[in-house]
Amino acid sequence: MNSVIFRCFFVGAFALAASLPEIPSVSFCILITLCTAVVVVAGIVFSPVRLKVAVIHVSVVLLAFLWAVGWGSLQLENRLAPELEGRDLWVQGRVEGLVSRQSSESRVVQRLTFRVEEVRGENQQLIHEFPSHLRLSLYGGPKVLGGEGWRFQVRLKRPHGFANPGGFDYERWLLSRGIGATGYVLLGDEKRVEGLDSPLQRWRSGLRQDLIDHLGDNRSVAVLLALAMGDRSLLADSDAKMIQQMGLSHLLSISGLHIGLAAALGFLIGRLLGACLSLGFPLRVFGPHYAWLGAVVVASVYGWMAGFSLATQRALMMLIVAAFWYCCYRRYSVWLGWWVSMMAVLVLQPLSILEPGFWFSFVAVAVLLLLLSRPVTGWHDKLMLLLKVQLALFLIMGGLQLFWGMGVSGVSPLVNYLAVPYVSIAIVPLILLALFVSVFSQQLAAYVWQLITKLIDIFWWGLDKVHPIASEWLLLPELQLSPVALVVGCVGLLLAILPLGLYTRLLGLMSMLVLVLPAATIHQQPRLSVLDVGQGLAVVVGSQNRWLLYDTGPEYSENFDAGKAVVVPFLFDRGVRAMDLGIVSHWDKDHSGGLQSVQESIDVARWMSGRQAPESMAFADADFAESFDFCTQDSQFQLGDWRVSILGNDQADHVESNNASCVVLLETKGFRALLSGDIERSRELSLLSHPWLQEPVDVLVAPHHGSGTSSSLAFVSKLAPRWVVFSAGYRNRYGHPQEQVVDRYRQLGAQLLYTSRSGAIEFAIGEEQASGSSIDLVLYRQGAARYWR
Repeated sequence: MNSVIFRCFFVGAFALAASLPEIPSVSFCILITLCTAVVVVAGIVFSPVRLKVAVIHVSVVLLAFLWAVGWGSLQLENRLAPELEGRDLWVQGRVEGLVSRQSSESRVVQRLTFRVEEVRGENQQLIHEFPSHLRLSLYGGPKVLGGEGWRFQVRLKRPHGFANPGGFDYERWLLSRGIGATGYVLLGDEKRVEGLDSPLQRWRSGLRQDLIDHLGDNRSVAVLLALAMGDRSLLADSDAKMIQQMGLSHLLSISGLHIGLAAALGFLIGRLLGACLSLGFPLRVFGPHYAWLGAVVVASVYGWMAGFSLATQRALMMLIVAAFWYCCYRRYSVWLGWWVSMMAVLVLQPLSILEPGFWFSFVAVAVLLLLLSRPVTGWHDKLMLLLKVQLALFLIMGGLQLFWGMGVSGVSPLVNYLAVPYVSIAIVPLILLALFVSVFSQQLAAYVWQLITKLIDIFWWGLDKVHPIASEWLLLPELQLSPVALVVGCVGLLLAILPLGLYTRLLGLMSMLVLVLPAATIHQQPRLSVLDVGQGLAVVVGSQNRWLLYDTGPEYSENFDAGKAVVVPFLFDRGVRAMDLGIVSHWDKDHSGGLQSVQESIDVARWMSGRQAPESMAFADADFAESFDFCTQDSQFQLGDWRVSILGNDQADHVESNNASCVVLLETKGFRALLSGDIERSRELSLLSHPWLQEPVDVLVAPHHGSGTSSSLAFVSKLAPRWVVFSAGYRNRYGHPQEQVVDRYRQLGAQLLYTSRSGAIEFAIGEEQASGSSIDLVLYRQGAARYWR
């Protein structure tokens, strides 16, 4: 029991370090280290044996915390210096890992991780303090492969990403991978440096490119690359979503199942080699040791092909622990291997505790160890055990998926029951064979690769047949589960299915009710949320579970837009699956780019826009554009506690796009906010005489992101906003908001808020009082502060 408590505190130390708003000072860390040393020495010298063990446990937990803090401090020191942002630099080094490529109508975009060996400034002076790894984008230019040495001219910025509730934390992702800056390559001065090449990485990248060239760029090849080398860059979003909903994501990541198959193959090869050697050296060679060595070597090579992902690290750690224990002639406990692998992964990557994959991996293995710990005999008992395992994995992993905001289908257990053996027996062994043959003969391996793609075609055929049924049985989280509810529900499930007493099982079933009891409605208070979408705009307004969305953020590429990356995750985090009104202020890409993603994920009862969508915009539903109403006439309606006023523009069809923006005034409990899209001076002047704008506003979302063509002195003086929100990208190329505009608002006494600095900005409006409504201002980066932001 004490050992379990120690391990829980060990994991908790990493969780505590990952939740710190800032890294503690060096003096604090030194003090904790000295105190730990004193306690250890005193405990070992003066304490009885039991207390000595407790002292050692406490010391290890403190050291784990200090290690995580020190690791985070080193990663922060690896970031780009602020004075180097935006400067033209020449970097020389090597491309690491695989290069992802996305094709558009005009060019090919390559994204790569670059290991820096040397960097020089504008005058070719050598820069010594510089990040070791960069994340670069190459727009056009030569084809780049992993493992190649290059010299690039780049323009960089410090790690920065969107910061919103429910959204992906890009800054944490960069920090955890040791990437200290992001940027793009300036074409025209790139040069190959062959002396920095890595032959192994070049072989891996070359194999990937050969597979794409000979087999094509299709969904089966995408799965093949995911299983062969952990590359999911070719997998379409729709296919990835289908696989995730069916609970098959574990099949497309090189995880414990695949590493186990590789280890089994290596074990057989090593056992055969050991048997042959033991015949010649019977007193010096012990065959089983070579079997374990072969298992570790083959599994490690396969893990290297997968880029040593988190699931791969976990499986390799368990294998190495098992091999070490066996070779030392010690009794091996699978639970010991599970704990040691978890601790090793945390030591190597402290922030992995915040990643869903960490919990998916270790929880799934724990469930398997619990259920398969007792031997069973007879085909009937084995069949029932397999059914119980599938049901338990579905319920527990489904609970984790719901906790992380993912949907899960009710047919997932049946799909896994058929897909797991098919992929494990028919596909993965052939992939291992093809990788082995590729070293000696590409031509012979090509036949095996073609056979594998045919088998994967069958896999996709089955998923396409089941997908309509899976969609009907799709479960989505209505509200965010709390960690406590998730733990109680999962523990209750384990108590219910393990071979325990009747009363224990009943207690487990009662505990599971926490996952199915309907949650109370929590979205009563009026809220206005300006989301951090970079250079664009997206505003969510809600009250009494009625919702309005104003703009959907920008589109950054064919595969990435703010609707999918920011708006939909934010709404799901709030438990929103349907909205009363969606407004696209105008059809510029920075305001309408996420529309398609929002439409596919959220049921919106009504859409409005400043004017008709341009013919160049294509929608999946051809009739969708025809369903829009237009903001041509003044109108008012009630949305929960909000009174929504549309300030009409009957000249929208005769003005430029920006001035055709739909302008919306929001009022509740004496609080007023104006959403003005991208209107410019001429439209601002026409609104000065509007009867609904004759009183000051509390919040103004700055027109056109703070452009110099907007926010005229007459307009801002008339509105006299208390808060001004600038929704603009970090170090954007337009220079928004422009300094003269900022000064104009500052001179009027307005409080200035920037999404690029504060992340999502939320106004929660309380009850109206004599002095006005009580307003709770929530800045996401401050409210959910982490040391890497």
